[in-house]
Amino acid sequence: MKVLFGKRVTLAHSAFGSLHYKPGWRRKIYDALFMKALVKLVDLRLVQNRHEGEAYSEICRDYGQKNGSKTVLLPLHLDGVPADPVRYAESGKKPTAVRDVRRTYGIPEDALVFLFLGRLHPAKGILRMMDAFLEFSRSCSQETLLLIVGRDDGFQAKVEEGIALNRAQEKIRIVNNVYENRFDYYFLADVFLGFPTIFEETMLASIEAMACATPIVVSREADIPFVESEQAGLVIDFDVRTAAEAMGTINEKLASFQVNARRVVARHFNGAAASAKFRMLFQMAMSGKLCLEDNESTHIEPVWRDENTPVERISASSWRI
Repeated sequence: MKVLFGKRVTLAHSAFGSLHYKPGWRRKIYDALFMKALVKLVDLRLVQNRHEGEAYSEICRDYGQKNGSKTVLLPLHLDGVPADPVRYAESGKKPTAVRDVRRTYGIPEDALVFLFLGRLHPAKGILRMMDAFLEFSRSCSQETLLLIVGRDDGFQAKVEEGIALNRAQEKIRIVNNVYENRFDYYFLADVFLGFPTIFEETMLASIEAMACATPIVVSREADIPFVESEQAGLVIDFDVRTAAEAMGTINEKLASFQVNARRVVARHFNGAAASAKFRMLFQMAMSGKLCLEDNESTHIEPVWRDENTPVERISASSWRI
């Protein structure tokens, strides 16, 4: 359509984790036939985080397209933020509610609980996450627990072997098939961990966790914007010691990280704001005015899941890659 009708058609493309180079003859043929044409024709390039933006920009440079103003951040988003008054207050989670939920699932009420939620797959970095957790636990005076929650994707036996080798059966638990109850696990946890070994960009689970006032520690391969700048968690270049230190940093200021986590999701990752921002960007692309200055910033009003009025008030600017 774009080839046939030119400027009468506005073409937007969301990278959505699809830009990572994978060597192979199929990829070379695909890029030669389609990618070069795409980057030439596209009017609006949407990316989830800075790494994805850099990957897109590199592809564009390879094919002679240098207009960086077309590459714009549109984060992965949720349908609002849980606002259950029984569980949440302005100060974050209500401790009595956390204890009640932990009691329901047989989790120690006073433990410092870390959570991974996702597929049990080699690329998720579960083994190195376990190493970092155990390193942190050795220097922590509190009781600690790591919950590995999700469905087996061919790797659970290896994870169980690692738990046994470390004699960590009392500190690390595997919980399968809890998709419908996953928000309970986000809520009862203190910190969410995500250390994938491949660039998978933003983990949906990390946003869901923050929406439940659970701050995150993730590796650069799961980078997520706004988290560090607004103190909702930490994004690290992974090694075991750095990850263990990051867990300690979060624990030292856990209450403030919890509050910030919910605010960041409400402000930047809610569906209503994302929809309004996309409409604004698309209209700018249609009018040929998608030219953003470096000093421009995005302002999005927070929205909570129980509100009836969608957010429409967004400044006429966005973060440019």
